[in-house]
Amino acid sequence: MLNGVVFDFNGTLFFDSEYHLAAFDALKMEICGEHMDMREMEKTCAGVPNVEIFRRLSNGRFTQRECEMYSARKEQMYRDLVMSTPGGAHLCPGCNELFDYLLDNRIPFTIASASIKENIDFFVDTFHLEWWLDPSTIVYDDGSYQDKTEMYIEAFFRLGAIDHQLVFEDSLSGIKG
Repeated sequence: MLNGVVFDFNGTLFFDSEYHLAAFDALKMEICGEHMDMREMEKTCAGVPNVEIFRRLSNGRFTQRECEMYSARKEQMYRDLVMSTPGGAHLCPGCNELFDYLLDNRIPFTIASASIKENIDFFVDTFHLEWWLDPSTIVYDDGSYQDKTEMYIEAFFRLGAIDHQLVFEDSLSGIKG
């Protein structure tokens, strides 16, 4: 019997690479005068904090504050793109049914995501995640976790799940944690 399930969010419950790419591409064009394609984004951005991505894109010439500003802009652009999805944004097919199954079988679950708080709040509001889980159990990137492994440990702690745990993760960096 499962005592707890933790989901990554981006790429696992919500397929959103195209929105991240559009935001990174627009900002790379602004900074460097060059486009970013999916291959470059997957190679250079996966598992890397936005601030570091913008430090690299600027070849180190941006201050910490400028990198943080670009990071905030990128995430706002991402949220705006998600909101402009024709027909509205939706969780991946089968998520609602899986969440219902977990609830019906009293299997606690939550999310551990490298997303920032603003995006987590956006996801809770957009996808009505509070229908299935307590948003206070969601673990997000607040700067205190060294890697995804620490985030998963914290998520299971919040669920009270000591053993018989299951993680749904789509990225190699998240799996290696």
